[in-house]
Amino acid sequence: MLESKNKMNANSLAIVFAPCILRTNKSKKVQESLSDINRQTKCIETILMEQLKKVKETLHSIESVDSAAHSFSVRLNSIRSSKVTLNHIPRFNYNFMKFSIHFHTWIKK
Repeated sequence: MLESKNKMNANSLAIVFAPCILRTNKSKKVQESLSDINRQTKCIETILMEQLKKVKETLHSIESVDSAAHSFSVRLNSIRSSKVTLNHIPRFNYNFMKFSIHFHTWIKK
């Protein structure tokens, strides 16, 4: 993930760490140890690539959840502010309207 900054891709990291991680207690000739380096490196590189893939998927999921939470928060704030605005609008009382209609009909007579 930081390959652009540290110039170490999965293969480079595997070359460095494979001999340490996959070392054996058996005493081997140097030639035998060198013949295993390619396989050890490939093994560690594969493990690193799979773990990196999992980390990227997790980060993508976190970003998706974060984006959804932000959208939800904006929408919720919008709904709350519209309710505050609606609370300041005068509401008509049914009894007042009934009285008003009767009053106007009485005045017309």
